[in-house]
Amino acid sequence: MGFEDVIKATVFITDADFYDGMNEGYREIFDEPYPARSAVVTGIVTDGQKVEIEAIAEK
Repeated sequence: MGFEDVIKATVFITDADFYDGMNEGYREIFDEPYPARSAVVTGIVTDGQKVEIEAIAEK
């Protein structure tokens, strides 16, 4: 499966200041129409990481 098969993504970021950069990266990886997405600012991302993405894909 590839990025074209993703139908929903949840993005966890550690700082709201990363939101614009995350959006830029999202548009680079996924094509329109973009998959549904939720974005959450949280402190639960693994130590040392700034972004974690959970994706659901369908073939």
